Amino acid sequence: MSARTREKHILAVDFGSAVVRVAVAAISSGGHIQVFSMGETPTGGAMENGIIQNRRNAQNVFNQAVISALGRTGRKPVSVFASAAFVEKLSLIKEGRVQIRGGVVTSDLLQEARESARQQCIEPAMCCLRSLTAEEWWIDDQRVLNPLGLRGSILRTRLHFAQIPLMAMDNMRAIVESDGFQLEDLVFSPIAAALGCVTDEDRAMGVAVIDLGMKHTGLALYQGSSLRGASDIDLGVDAIVADLMAVTECHEPEARTLLFEYGVAHALDGLTNNPADDGIAFVDDLPFARQQAALSPAVKLRTANREIDRATISEVIAARVDEIFNHILAPLFQEKLQRYALNRGIVLTGGGALIPKIADFVSAKYKIAVRLGRPLEIQGWLPSLQTTAYTPLAGILVHAAHYEKDRADGLLAVGEHGQPESLIAKLARWISHFT
Repeated sequence: MSARTREKHILAVDFGSAVVRVAVAAISSGGHIQVFSMGETPTGGAMENGIIQNRRNAQNVFNQAVISALGRTGRKPVSVFASAAFVEKLSLIKEGRVQIRGGVVTSDLLQEARESARQQCIEPAMCCLRSLTAEEWWIDDQRVLNPLGLRGSILRTRLHFAQIPLMAMDNMRAIVESDGFQLEDLVFSPIAAALGCVTDEDRAMGVAVIDLGMKHTGLALYQGSSLRGASDIDLGVDAIVADLMAVTECHEPEARTLLFEYGVAHALDGLTNNPADDGIAFVDDLPFARQQAALSPAVKLRTANREIDRATISEVIAARVDEIFNHILAPLFQEKLQRYALNRGIVLTGGGALIPKIADFVSAKYKIAVRLGRPLEIQGWLPSLQTTAYTPLAGILVHAAHYEKDRADGLLAVGEHGQPESLIAKLARWISHFT
């Protein structure tokens, strides 16, 4: 089998704050993905927003998630592609520029251009996480897909970087490598979510992908096939659950059940009937005694030993959803014309996208089309896992496919996280051409 057609077995790992999800897959050098098995394990608080809270517990969670996936296959890959819900310090778009020495673009010049861009965002104790799939190239101000071997004077690249704590990266790598794996590459969580549910056509037409997770909410914005920005905030579904616990006085499991059973249906009715209403910004401002509350059936709370009407439940949920989306979308809608550039609207994904009627609520609130972002079609993907909660894991697989294709095409001659390839890695890659 030639190097151009051979497959590489990998692990895709989504280090969520609530659950670690793993997929075992084969990636061809042409970018084809074949999923063999999948598994998951709750974190139990062992990690949060990409930060390891307890080394031993986090190691056990990772081990169990991997075993639950590998237990269904005889394969044990070495390479790991991962994502975590890091709350970044900064999200930056930077350009690197180098002179084309000898008149022909080489792989060394590609790396020099990337490094030129990376140097602009280096800060102490921070790691510049590069978004490989957002990489763009120009030769003498002319956009090209693959600059290798082309002639010109100036090579320019445009890259997205997320500044994340270096300690988070080091500890995550230690968790992975202690089990005998190699962390091949790490993808920023909002970008993984976007890669898992939008097409090239979506990106060209303009789309905003919002990943509503348990403890975070991410945004990835695409226009004209380019990544215009990506960010993450430390606010998610758990904040809504906490609000429900405070208002209803019920326990956490029941509050979570209320959230995913009733959602924002009643609040959506009020928003639709009163289009001039600016909405509710804070839980303390909620007008619980609304007319619709009298018409709403009461819900018996088991752990609080009381009843509460469904309209109040929806209002509590809607208030926090409104706050989260105001926060994440504020930079997006600073310019009035920005929303008109989103011809494919907003794609809502992550576990929070399973809240009943949330897509309709956001659409009515912001006057823009909103749809749920379920995983793209991938060979071997389990139909039962075709939900928004698994979209980031699908995105990691798409990222891995881009990575392997770029490496086969000569665009990527680097080791993990953009560091120069070791002599052993170069030797292994050279030998692979003859196997």
